[in-house]
Amino acid sequence: MMDFFNSQKKNIELLLKEFFSKKQSSFREINKWGGDVLKRLYSFTSAGKMIRGGLVVLFFRLYSKGNVDDALRAGAAMELFQSAFLIHDDIMDRDNMRRGKPSFFYQYGLLGERNAFSDPIHFGESMGICAGDLSFFLGFEMLSSMKANPEIVRRAIDMCTEEIGFVTIAQMQDVYFGNLKESPEEKDILKLYLYKTGRYTFSLPMKLGALLAGRDEEILAKIERIGNLLGIIFQIKDDEIGLFGEESEIGKPVGSDIKENKKSFYLYYLEKSASTRQRTRLKNILTSGKVSVKDISFIRDMILELEINKKINSKMNEMISQSRTLIEELPVSYPEYRGILEGLLDYSLNRNK
Repeated sequence: MMDFFNSQKKNIELLLKEFFSKKQSSFREINKWGGDVLKRLYSFTSAGKMIRGGLVVLFFRLYSKGNVDDALRAGAAMELFQSAFLIHDDIMDRDNMRRGKPSFFYQYGLLGERNAFSDPIHFGESMGICAGDLSFFLGFEMLSSMKANPEIVRRAIDMCTEEIGFVTIAQMQDVYFGNLKESPEEKDILKLYLYKTGRYTFSLPMKLGALLAGRDEEILAKIERIGNLLGIIFQIKDDEIGLFGEESEIGKPVGSDIKENKKSFYLYYLEKSASTRQRTRLKNILTSGKVSVKDISFIRDMILELEINKKINSKMNEMISQSRTLIEELPVSYPEYRGILEGLLDYSLNRNK
């Protein structure tokens, strides 16, 4: 399965390299930051696994043996959108590390320190916001360069515009939840998972690929159902990795989401199941803005002691079963690619970063 995605990653990287190279001269004419930000954006985007971009190609291939160029362009756009979200996310979450390296805004913050700027942190955050915005615009430029029927190109752009809007609104909810002392309802956390991560990570690229292969709305709706489930499973696994993973694997401090009081199924069930004493300490940790190794160990031990992981795994198993059934029932033109999609589900469950 990963052979397919690694192959598409190489193709998308080549496309982005060519795309960025063509932008260099006009950007550099404006000022030195034009070339600088393109270099950093290419490096930052290329460092990801590019699963979203690969999904566009996979779903194109499920329905077409035609020229894959437009699917690669849509895949590259998805990765530029992902970079934009991550750059802005790290600023909002105050994460100085991403994939084991200084996060995008922090790179500029360090540059500000080397140049003895009066407020290097603000400089880094401001430059990061600009870079994230630019990555969105470049993504849409990449989409508009597709050679497909103009109506399909318009539909693809509309789909991406709508979904990015959904992610932004969900991110606002995430920021709001992070300032609440009480956990929101389970249904609200589920909706956050779906619109902040799930849909644009899976449903959107999957539907884009099928759209470029000429599939109709009925097929796109079936694909969306699968993507939504895969996206929620992916986010729940992300929460698990954030709590139980190793910093060397995930590329950022374990418990960084705890520090920002990010709401998750884990915290929701903890608050519901904890004793009064445990709940009081948990709230103190979540609202302190600082998280120690001891605090993380306390939360991990509570999750295991109260069997929160078993409750969440039970929910995930229901979604996994639904996903497998929907994948098996999905009408496709080239079933040899179905196994890659099934493998992606297994990968999502077994990944450690």
